[in-house]
Amino acid sequence: MIKIISLGGGIINPNHINTTYIKNLKNLIFQWIKKEHNRKVILITGGGKTAREYQDAYKQINPKFKNHELDEIGIMATKLNATLISKAMQPFCINDIISNPTEDFQFKGQILVASGWKSGFSTDYITVKFAEKFNSNEIINLTNIDQIYDKDPKKYNDAKGFKNITWNKLQNIVGKDWEPGSHLPFDPIATELALKLGIKAYILNGTDLTNLQKVFDKNDDFLGTIVVK
Repeated sequence: MIKIISLGGGIINPNHINTTYIKNLKNLIFQWIKKEHNRKVILITGGGKTAREYQDAYKQINPKFKNHELDEIGIMATKLNATLISKAMQPFCINDIISNPTEDFQFKGQILVASGWKSGFSTDYITVKFAEKFNSNEIINLTNIDQIYDKDPKKYNDAKGFKNITWNKLQNIVGKDWEPGSHLPFDPIATELALKLGIKAYILNGTDLTNLQKVFDKNDDFLGTIVVK
């Protein structure tokens, strides 16, 4: 049994590195994997605020910036976050950080941590690629919003949240183009791939670990959005 989790960088480091959260997440995951020796978890870390700060700095330094350059900067932020999470998940995390979800490797421990990969592909996309690699039909996306909304809830008070939504409808909300540092609930390219693979996604506010525990326990009474084909 494997759980594939996209861990938003904004949760790891909202304005400071959230060490209390990381410890509590570690405890939750450890409790789950200790129940059965065949349980495994893959954590894919985003870049979050760290990535955006460095990307914004580069934009100011070089107004003629290229998107692939911003991606490269963002990927380094994901690697920094991945290194922290990987070390925190010892001794169950044995592998080095994985960047390329398509490469052959041996999953040695019970926890694997992955970072950003290459320009043009977000960590959401990498999460979906890991689901494809390990024949998993589910992913968990931990973000800093409670649900998928029809529009940005931080800008619009009348934004409507969805308990259930299809990948096609989500594609209409997020569009089809990926931009480095985008504030989208899910990457458009990853959305397209998840639809193709028929993956089910749980999207929720990752800061509420009691809520995440409900998802681990297959309790549908959680606050978040389920995305299906």
